[in-house]
Amino acid sequence: MREWQVGDPIGDGNDIGVPDVPYMDYLKKHDYGKTDRRSRNVSKSELFLEEALRLKGEGKFYDALAFINAAITYNPGLCENWNVRAIILWNKYENDNYDVAFEATDSFTRALEIEPQNRTVANNKAKFLTLWAMREYGAENFGFAEANADEALATFKDKTYYEYAMALFIKARIFRQRCEYGEALEYYDMVLEIYPNDEGVKKEKEEVLVLF
Repeated sequence: MREWQVGDPIGDGNDIGVPDVPYMDYLKKHDYGKTDRRSRNVSKSELFLEEALRLKGEGKFYDALAFINAAITYNPGLCENWNVRAIILWNKYENDNYDVAFEATDSFTRALEIEPQNRTVANNKAKFLTLWAMREYGAENFGFAEANADEALATFKDKTYYEYAMALFIKARIFRQRCEYGEALEYYDMVLEIYPNDEGVKKEKEEVLVLF
């Protein structure tokens, strides 16, 4: 199934789907006056973004995704449009729709291309990558899990999040699984710098010390 791209039709042909709300009727409710086309497009995008957020809050991710796609069509240069799209896909991922993981990551990347220094978006992307890494580790896809954990660690702007420590923990376990005990101990120590009283991490570190 082809990924939706900017410029794709909002109606039939959009593989993401179309909500049961006609877009044109939605826009007719708002009078833009005699403004230039760019201003009208920005205004339309803002309306679609607002509606996407409302639908996301109600757990209607299918409809929310269609509205945020419309927002991007009218204003593809707005970082927040891509950030919200990624978060909606993240919500779908957490509801067992694992196929959207690449799309979610790509949308975060698009947002960061527009605003490279946006700490919120960077941390959001890193948190999602950690979640994805955790799932792949659980499925024993260790190479993929490590790649996601590495990207997450490189992307985090703030290193106090639980997910940052979890990415370090995934790395520690992968090194342990490969019998690279020295590297594993380094990562266990980094986790313990953040959560010094985590008994589970302490126990695993002690087990590795015996092997080392």
